[in-house]
Amino acid sequence: MNDPIFDLFNDQELGIEVISVLPATHQAEILKSIDLHLNHLPIRGGIISRVSDAVSLGAILDMFILTEIPLVGMSRQSDSVLQQVTSNGLIKLAKKLARERIEENRLVSMSSSYSQTA
Repeated sequence: MNDPIFDLFNDQELGIEVISVLPATHQAEILKSIDLHLNHLPIRGGIISRVSDAVSLGAILDMFILTEIPLVGMSRQSDSVLQQVTSNGLIKLAKKLARERIEENRLVSMSSSYSQTA
C-alpha cells in the first residue's frame, strides 16, 4: 500500500506498535477479510473484544491461531476493561458459552413443542 500512515507503522525507529482489537461476535468470513486487510501491518498482539456478546469463541480463536498473532487480552462489552487471558480461562469461557447455547437451544425446542401440543 502507498498510504503514508502505513509507512509509519513499519518504521521500526518510531517504535509504534500495532495492537488489533477484534470482536468475538464476528463470523469467520468477516475475520478472514479483516486479516487480509491487516496482514501487511506489523501487528504485535491482539485483543478479543465483545466477549460478553459472543455466542461462541470458535471463529475468533481460529483467527488468532491461524495468523499466529499473540493474544494480549480480552474485554467485555459492558465495561471494556482489558483482562489478562490464560489458556485455562479461554477454555472455561468457551465451555460456558457452549453450555449457554445448548441451554438456549433446549429452551427453544421445548417452547416449540409446547406450541405444537397446544
